[in-house]
Amino acid sequence: MARRPILKHRGRKGLVHCDAGGVTPSTHTYEIPIRWRDLDFLEHVTNVVYTEFATDALAVMRSEGMLRPELSPVAMHVDYVRPVDLDHEMVRVVSTLGDGVVEQEMLTAGAEGEQIAARVRTELGSPGRFERAWGRGGMATSHVVRPSDIGPDRQIPPSGVFTFFQEARARLQRLAEVPEPSRHTVVVHSACWFGEPLVWTPDPYTVRTWVEAVGSSSVTFAGELGDAHAVYARSRAVVAGFDRELGSSRPLTAGERGRIQAYVSR
Repeated sequence: MARRPILKHRGRKGLVHCDAGGVTPSTHTYEIPIRWRDLDFLEHVTNVVYTEFATDALAVMRSEGMLRPELSPVAMHVDYVRPVDLDHEMVRVVSTLGDGVVEQEMLTAGAEGEQIAARVRTELGSPGRFERAWGRGGMATSHVVRPSDIGPDRQIPPSGVFTFFQEARARLQRLAEVPEPSRHTVVVHSACWFGEPLVWTPDPYTVRTWVEAVGSSSVTFAGELGDAHAVYARSRAVVAGFDRELGSSRPLTAGERGRIQAYVSR
């Protein structure tokens, strides 16, 4: 659901659309209040919510004629820079439109001025089809679409696709005990590639999640979402160990690395 804009601005009027689906470079600002539901157990804005912020801003720009209506996100990349909690109250989304791409910065105000909380890059185009990439290893989970998951176009928005992948990844992490009890992990980068539209169906979709790489302090997960007929989306996420007391990264333990290795795709 799109949030009510508090402040928005078009960099110029009468934008000229490019053949590749973008527009002449322009900026758009959209402010969003933070809600309690946006927070995770660390009391930070959860990673998926940033994709909601990005999608909300894109919806407003589309309603103002800044994006061609026939084009949709075909990829979304998110880099998480610093945590945001409820004390910030507001996130300002500054979007820069280019040729077939929208670059967004999520900004919060503090004692030292505005700081970047996350960066989102959305590529626009016409959705295509994916070949199956999943091999042996990993884990398959079923996900039922709720009617409330779909947007006004009766399709699951990008933020909903990120949510499905996050739920599947969280199940795998819990099974592998990563993080271990009393320890924490955070998502530092995530990306999704979107194919044919995902629509509501009473039948569950299947998310296959596997591990691509295990480092000293992070794990790279990959996944694909589909059914018996097609793959509709792919994902990649980098999850790092996090020390809550220090507010910084931590190395993964030998046990964490050993258990997650069992889910590397062969």
